[in-house]
Amino acid sequence: MFVIGIPRGSSEATAELEDKLSGICESFGFKHRICTYDDTEELRTFLENVYIEEGDSSSQENEHNQYIELFYQRFKYRIRRKDIKYIEAYNGYTEFLVGNKRFRREESLKEIEQMLDMSLFVKIQRAYIVNLAHVKSYENMEVLVGEERLAVSRRRRRAFEEIYTNYHISTEGK
Repeated sequence: MFVIGIPRGSSEATAELEDKLSGICESFGFKHRICTYDDTEELRTFLENVYIEEGDSSSQENEHNQYIELFYQRFKYRIRRKDIKYIEAYNGYTEFLVGNKRFRREESLKEIEQMLDMSLFVKIQRAYIVNLAHVKSYENMEVLVGEERLAVSRRRRRAFEEIYTNYHISTEGK
């Protein structure tokens, strides 16, 4: 699998370049993914945080537990669990916010909960699980994750506050 980074320019020039590169890759039978970006930092973040699944199922158990397989535009990716900001449930599938992209998995939130380290992830309402490492603040029963405010349900408020406080006490100084 090749990941090709193209600086974002005029839409016509970018589209033309994407078509040419896709044609070259397809003519040799290569799987490829084209990523357009505004600056090198955006591309670096994409490449550091998103690992492409290459079909190697012989990985060790510890490494396996650090990653989760998700889909973005029908391509399968291995994502580090710690890079997930939050998870949102829909009817029969879940979306994962990683960086500024939304990945998807065809499983319920209950099934996803069983895969996660629940000392790092907390369910804040029926449809949301947040990664405590990405919670910027908590006030007035709302968490700030990245640029988004998510409400904490009244039913889960006490448990969330306790877990959130303990998490911040345990990570101070690290």
